[in-house]
Amino acid sequence: MRRNSSGSLGLERWGHALVLSFRHSPLGVGGDFLLGTVLEGAMQRSFGRDVVAAKLVRDGDLVRFLIAGRDGGNKAIGWLSDGVPWGEVLMRLAGGGAS
Repeated sequence: MRRNSSGSLGLERWGHALVLSFRHSPLGVGGDFLLGTVLEGAMQRSFGRDVVAAKLVRDGDLVRFLIAGRDGGNKAIGWLSDGVPWGEVLMRLAGGGAS
């Protein structure tokens, strides 16, 4: 059986938040950290400033990363580690939820 080695990158906008999504990563779940690091580096190079790629959620074969400045990214990572759902994290960053 031949395994498909390609995936698809998507760009999503949630209010003012930029979310990059990747479907069918050939790296699988175990490669999410590496994928996030690559996306972070590419966005830093594109934007010419320091950004964070914070993994929001993995749902089956789809993984989403928030691309944010260092402060917003660190807030998001903290909230996610506290168990805040990723949609609520995006709302909080937009100023529409509890901090």
